Amino acid sequence: KAQAVIARSYAVYQKEARENAMYHLESTVIDQVYEGCEIEDSRAARGVKETAGEVLTYENKVIQAFYHSNCGGHTEASENVWGFPLPYLKGVDCVYCLLAPSAKWEQTLSLKRIETLLKSNGYQINGLRDIKAGKKNRSGRVTDLTLFSAKGNLTTSAVNLRKALGFSVIKSTNFEVRTTGDDAFFAGTGYGHGVGLCQWGAKQRALAGFDYREILSYYYPGTRLEKIYSE
Repeated sequence: KAQAVIARSYAVYQKEARENAMYHLESTVIDQVYEGCEIEDSRAARGVKETAGEVLTYENKVIQAFYHSNCGGHTEASENVWGFPLPYLKGVDCVYCLLAPSAKWEQTLSLKRIETLLKSNGYQINGLRDIKAGKKNRSGRVTDLTLFSAKGNLTTSAVNLRKALGFSVIKSTNFEVRTTGDDAFFAGTGYGHGVGLCQWGAKQRALAGFDYREILSYYYPGTRLEKIYSE
């Protein structure tokens, strides 16, 4: 039910924001992943029906109800990912997701492969030889990294590095990185941008007995559940 409400809220918000566009949503991680009605689950359909018309609002406006797979212990503030602060997306502790399969991950990439991907995303870099993580924010995520190359050093945000290397490759910005020889080793926690509702955390909260209203108010503090239409 919590997922139904936030997916609906996100869609309503984007429909209004992109009112004059040719379409309002993409069926990918850019908006909401949707792989067709053949994989729909009857339990999900029930959640949609039993929350029909319900959306989350803040100061009487439908919110940007961002969500992700696994926050790795603490959700992220919106300004740390997209540069704009939202009062209901400040980041909260979330211990319920830490036992999920996606809580921890590792990735090994050759420096040559990383350089190729960076160049294809507009980075001016040649002869990459080391990567060092910079500061971490209050949620434990890396804010920036320094790329050491044969022709000088370059600093980039962890968000942009993850985008360049692939969202499913570097699963979050909550990671450590070290280089050995010609390879870079990443070890991290969580999956996704970390903003808003943590799906694995919400799942475990539901199993622990929290209802969807409690789950939503926790991940989106200060919001209200409102019904904007009836079936």
